[in-house]
Amino acid sequence: MKMAPAKPVREMMPFSVFTPYYNETVMHSMSELRKENEDGISILFYLQKIFPDEWKNFLERIGRDETTLDSELQDNSSDLLELRLWASYRGQTLARTVRGMMYYIKALMLQSYVEKQVSGDIEAGISRVDLTNTHGYELSREVRAQADLKFTYVVTCQIYGQQKQKRVAEAADIALLMQLLDY
Repeated sequence: MKMAPAKPVREMMPFSVFTPYYNETVMHSMSELRKENEDGISILFYLQKIFPDEWKNFLERIGRDETTLDSELQDNSSDLLELRLWASYRGQTLARTVRGMMYYIKALMLQSYVEKQVSGDIEAGISRVDLTNTHGYELSREVRAQADLKFTYVVTCQIYGQQKQKRVAEAADIALLMQLLDY
């Protein structure tokens, strides 16, 4: 099948994505992660066993080794947040959905950056662009503006106001997600 050539970002149709949220799990709390089921297995233990390589990489990323106990992670508030996020990104949570959707904007930003770097035929020009050194692409105002014009993501939290008024943990987690995942 002959595929049509891909359009550059500036010529793409803009699109919007809406994720409805009512009262699902936003992020796993530490009490949820430690709570044991009828078999004596906690969510955290289960995730550590089904994702052993990712657990090892997580510990390395936060500067801990494999002998680190879960209780030691709770002593440091940034490690505790990282642990909650690590677990939440591997479960059925709003945090995982939002993080995945935000990859669209990062992809559009990277594509726009590459297109700016390449002149003429994109396929021929890609080999001239050093794609291993694209860390600065997110800082470009032009790239961000181009991606903002093409992609809109909205999480429709119907009961956020009620949760915030009652100081429910989910409201705080939603506010935290808005800060953490702001590209």
